[in-house]
Amino acid sequence: KQWYQRRVRASELFLKLLAGDEEEHAILLCNYFLYMGIDSYIIKGIGIPEGETCYVLTKQPEGNVLWNPSTGDYHPQSRPYHSLVSVHFCFNNENIWANTQPYEDPGRLDFNFSNTNHWKPFFGGKENPRLSTVQVSRLEYIETNQAAIQTLESNLEKMLMDKIMEWRERHVAR
Repeated sequence: KQWYQRRVRASELFLKLLAGDEEEHAILLCNYFLYMGIDSYIIKGIGIPEGETCYVLTKQPEGNVLWNPSTGDYHPQSRPYHSLVSVHFCFNNENIWANTQPYEDPGRLDFNFSNTNHWKPFFGGKENPRLSTVQVSRLEYIETNQAAIQTLESNLEKMLMDKIMEWRERHVAR
């Protein structure tokens, strides 16, 4: 519950702040895939080098795909090496499923959530609990002001150059 309270924020706020961790990125990416009609789930597990992290699973006709929402990297579940090394549970807008399989390696897992020998649903059997959401129905994307970006870039570059020159005055390079 503590993890849930810390992590669940509206995607609208995440976009306004322009900042978030793996969980916020995963929720936004999963919501995008769901909007596009792609069967998608958030995976909570352990990744290398992230440690405790979230990935997104998409179920596609050609097979399952694992997405790192922070980097945009993706690869088929069947790939022998994954940066995601263990899966604890998965969730989407319909339910939460705990991994009860004897292994956690995503390459070996059966992601058939209706198989109760492999996944324990949090909200019971097949019924949809009709979860309420904190998400707004439509997200507004605001185009980035290119002039503001250039001003910020040049201010940062000037500030860095000034600091380097200050440092050089005090330290003799030999």
